[in-house]
Amino acid sequence: MSRRFQRFYLDTSVLGGCFDPEFEARRILSPRFRNDMLHIAMAIVADVDVLVSWNFKHIVRLDKIRLFNGVGLENGYRSLQIYSPREVIYHGNDES
Repeated sequence: MSRRFQRFYLDTSVLGGCFDPEFEARRILSPRFRNDMLHIAMAIVADVDVLVSWNFKHIVRLDKIRLFNGVGLENGYRSLQIYSPREVIYHGNDES
């Protein structure tokens, strides 16, 4: 099974005033983790299917995922699926 992934680039200056200030205002993450907030904001606006991250402290946490998605949904975007790499890796010999 082969999957194709599309790579694209976003101008972060366009997103500068988008969600990350709202994430900060709701105290989802502290201001010193603005890069993490911008990462999530860009993924929501870009309408990515899945965000894969090893960042278990700030991103791959059910409580944070629900809060990030709440902001996105309130602003007319769909929910962002966030998983760890272990949840999306396909092993060729898996029977499932």
